[in-house]
Amino acid sequence: MYKNRTTSKIKLYPFPVATKMDSKQSEIVEQFQQSILRPHEEEEVDSDDLVELLDEDDSVMAQYRAQRIQQLSSHIKEIRHRQAQDSDELGQVRTIEKESDLMALVTKEDKVLVHFYQPDFVRCKTMNEKLELIAEKHLELMVVVIKAENAPFLANKLHIKQLPFVVGYIYGKLVLKLLGFEQLGNNPNDFPIQVLENHLLRANLIKHETINHSRALQRGVHDSDSEDFDI
Repeated sequence: MYKNRTTSKIKLYPFPVATKMDSKQSEIVEQFQQSILRPHEEEEVDSDDLVELLDEDDSVMAQYRAQRIQQLSSHIKEIRHRQAQDSDELGQVRTIEKESDLMALVTKEDKVLVHFYQPDFVRCKTMNEKLELIAEKHLELMVVVIKAENAPFLANKLHIKQLPFVVGYIYGKLVLKLLGFEQLGNNPNDFPIQVLENHLLRANLIKHETINHSRALQRGVHDSDSEDFDI
C-alpha cells in the first residue's frame, strides 16, 4: 500500500490564462449549450443571434463590448468544433477502458480532463458526479474517466498514489493536477462545484463559470475512509 502522496515531480505546462467571461457572456453560452444538448426541449438558438445580444448591451463601453463579442464568438466556435467531432457523447463523461486509447485521445483533442478512479472509492464516485455537471456545462472540454488499474504506465508517470486523481491537458500538455479533495476545500468528503471550476478556469481548460446550477447533484456527507491506491 502506497502512503507517499507527493506529486511535486509532475511538471505543469504554463499556458497563458485567458480572460474569464462575465456573467452575461456565461448566460449566453449556457443558453447556446442547452439548445445543442436538448434540441427537442429547447427552442433552436442561432449563435449569431446570441452574439448580437451583447451588441445590444448598453451597459458597457464600445471597446469593451467589441472584446466581449469577439471572445463569445470564439468560444461558440470552439463548442461547435467539439460538437462536430463528438456529437454522440457531447456533454457526457466518456469512460475509457484502454490506456492506449486515453493516450491517443489526449494528444488528439484540444482540451481533455481525465479522472483516474477506483469504482469502490466513495470520493471517486463523488468526483464522477461533479464531472458529469462539468461535462454538461462546458462543452468545449472533453471529460473522460479511466480506472487507475487500467493505466499502469500513466499511473507511474504521474506518481498516482491517492485517488481520486484528476489531470487536465491542453494540446497534449499537462496543465492541471488535483490530488484527492485536498485542493478543493475543507470538507474531506465533498466540495462545491464552483471550487473545481475555479481550478479549471485558472488552467485555461474552461472559459466561464456556471450560472445555472439547477442540475447540480446534492451530496450528503460520506464516511471518511482511507483511499490510498495500491498500484
